[in-house]
Amino acid sequence: MTEVNRSVLVGFTPERMFALVDAVEDYPKFLPWCGGATVIHRDEGITRAAILINYHGIKHSFTTENAKTAPSEMSIRLVEGPFRRLDGGWRFTGLAGRAQLKEAYVIVSNGELFLTGCHVSPLPSASTHLTPDPTRTRKLLLHAAEISRLIGSVERAGYALVPLDLHYKGGRIKLEIGLARGKRQYDKRQAEKEKDWRREQQRLLRIKH
Repeated sequence: MTEVNRSVLVGFTPERMFALVDAVEDYPKFLPWCGGATVIHRDEGITRAAILINYHGIKHSFTTENAKTAPSEMSIRLVEGPFRRLDGGWRFTGLAGRAQLKEAYVIVSNGELFLTGCHVSPLPSASTHLTPDPTRTRKLLLHAAEISRLIGSVERAGYALVPLDLHYKGGRIKLEIGLARGKRQYDKRQAEKEKDWRREQQRLLRIKH
C-alpha cells in the first residue's frame, strides 16, 4: 500500500485550516476535481460526507467518515467508493511554541543577514527519512536599503542585531529585529564599582547592628 506524507507551511491558524477541511460542502468552490459534495452527518466528533469526482472525463463518487479532534487532527476513513482502501489524516500545528529565539542572534556575512541559533522544532510529519537541523542558520530576506542601513549600524555605530519576535504576516514568517548596544568598557568598570560599594554598604550595616 502506497503511503504519502506531506507537510506544508501556511499563513493561517490551525483553527482556520481545520474549519476549511471540515467544510466539505464548500469543496466544489476551490477544488477543480470536485463536482459536488453533500454532508450526510456532522457533529463535534464525526463528519460523514459524499463527494463526487468530476475531472477530465472521470466521474466517481465516494463516501468518507472523518473522525475529528478540533482543532488539531482529523482522520479520514473510506466508507464507500471505487477504491479498495483509503485512509488518511490531517494534522494542524501552529508555529507558536515550535520556535525559540532565546539563544538566537543575527549576523552579517558578505553583505547579507543571517539568523543563527534559533531553534525551530521540525514537524513530526515533515519527512520519514530526513531529520532537519532545528538550529540551522537561516538567511533573512530584506530590501537592499534595509540591509545597508542595518549593516551600517553594526559596523559604524557598534550596534548588535537582536531577534525580538517571530510571527506570521501576509502569508509569510516575519522576524522582528532590534538594534542593541552593549556597555563600553568604562561603563562596565563603573557598574562593577557601584555593585562592590553596595555590597560593602550591606556588610557595614550588618556589622553595625
